[in-house]
Amino acid sequence: MSGVNHWIDTANVRDIDKGVLIFWEIRRMRIVKNCIKCLKCGEVIESVTRHDFKGCSCGAVCVDGGKDYLRRCGYPEDWEEMSVVEDDNALQGRE
Repeated sequence: MSGVNHWIDTANVRDIDKGVLIFWEIRRMRIVKNCIKCLKCGEVIESVTRHDFKGCSCGAVCVDGGKDYLRRCGYPEDWEEMSVVEDDNALQGRE
């Protein structure tokens, strides 16, 4: 699927006291790079293609999805997000 843009939908939710939903926004994003850094062993792992499931050397975190989707395994406090995504607005006029 070379040259095909892959998109993910992300939702931003802003809430106020007691979790009341006041804003919902859907944005289209293109994944440029899908990677995280394990905060336990320090290894940076990257998923390059769809279903390219990679784990760090200590086994605390994993990454998957390539440029099709962002999947993480492990506790969120054990990784630093290092992925690069482009907002749909940034792509307007380039395609």
